[in-house]
Amino acid sequence: MTFQVYVKIGSWYRNDRRYHRDSTIRLWVAEAGQPSRLVVDQTHYDIVNTQPAARYGKIWLLPYHSGKSAAQSHAVGYTWYDDLIVSRARIPDPAP
Repeated sequence: MTFQVYVKIGSWYRNDRRYHRDSTIRLWVAEAGQPSRLVVDQTHYDIVNTQPAARYGKIWLLPYHSGKSAAQSHAVGYTWYDDLIVSRARIPDPAP
């Protein structure tokens, strides 16, 4: 699967009831050989920052598996990432 994430950080919302609604979070997902689909589209969004002096510069790639049970015969799971591309523009879907 291919995931593309777009994050536009607008004005930090500081929990002071001054809403800016100028941040965006979008996620596209594509299965192998298929075009991507927009599955998360959060526009006009506030990203909260209660520590304005904090600096952010991390990308976390965390797998998530809902309903995972230790009783399953393969309780341990692994995720491999082939590429991490950071771009200022949306990247076209890979060729099938």
